[in-house]
Amino acid sequence: TTPWPPDRVTPARPSSLHTSLHTFLSSHAHQACNALNKLTSRIDGAALTAALARVSTRAGEEAVGSVLAWMRAHGDEGGVQEEACRALATICHGADAAALGRKERAAVDGALSAILAWMREHTGKGGVQACGCHALSSICSGADEAALARRDSAAGDGALGAIVAAMEAHGDEGGVQEEACRALATICHGADVAARARKAWAAGEGAVSAIVASMHRFNHQYDPWAGPPKHVDSQDWYTCVYSRGVQEQGGLALKSICDDQARKDEAVRAGARNGWLGWYV
Repeated sequence: TTPWPPDRVTPARPSSLHTSLHTFLSSHAHQACNALNKLTSRIDGAALTAALARVSTRAGEEAVGSVLAWMRAHGDEGGVQEEACRALATICHGADAAALGRKERAAVDGALSAILAWMREHTGKGGVQACGCHALSSICSGADEAALARRDSAAGDGALGAIVAAMEAHGDEGGVQEEACRALATICHGADVAARARKAWAAGEGAVSAIVASMHRFNHQYDPWAGPPKHVDSQDWYTCVYSRGVQEQGGLALKSICDDQARKDEAVRAGARNGWLGWYV
């Protein structure tokens, strides 16, 4: 039976959250992966940003190193890789100076290549693929010169092909589709020469058709919080739960990649609806 969508939750109290994050990140960074994941499953984005802003830059960067060490020590354990990728995505969340420092520390320490190595090692595990894509997006986001270099580095390490492969291997898993589209949108973002090369590279890997196929698959219009209509079976309801995220992130990915007429035409040939291209491009 498909699990019911998670209930809306009340954000954790900032004071206790700040204390917990600081404790785990500064004193027990090797345990921070699981702890951060549990904590942040109960808070909204604004609370997470505020909490991480209170964590010292040194503690956050040390946590990145510890998570990567954990990944490398347990490379054959898919559950460890999933939690570690999720933790990296959490630790590198944000756009302030401290967050940018954590992203850059992750890249310098080899996080991008490590994430991609584990995604290739655990191709059959949807959780690793989804969390890996989320971590790639988190690390590669940003508007500074370092972020541009991180996106180029990810592409050079084969991220675009790995992301498309994840979409193709897990076509019925909404979490993989949403996070893969998010990662494609992030890595292909930009208008400089290098960004245009990444967009062409993504298209060459089959990203456009993969995104369009995903948006067709996850295209239900029901409200996942309102309860399932009586005529909707459990599989359709599962699809519905992820439809909004896939539509939003897929649209952003199409906008990011299809910024010239040739790739717009490719999207139409792949089955993109006029509304999708008119909305986002």
